[in-house]
Amino acid sequence: MGWWWGLGVRSNERALANARDAATTLSRLRVERDEVELYLRHRYAAPRARVAPVALDAAGAEGPR
Repeated sequence: MGWWWGLGVRSNERALANARDAATTLSRLRVERDEVELYLRHRYAAPRARVAPVALDAAGAEGPR
């Protein structure tokens, strides 16, 4: 084994460290995006409208109002 073997090992170790760093960063961004999406969904959710019951006649048509 020569000096080049050490270069390959160091390069592989650096690549693994870079991959771990990138995965951690992406995970944080994903969590932040999910939190923002949840906040916006609750913030701008339309209030549920309450609908008064409608009287139907025997044929199923709406009665007079």
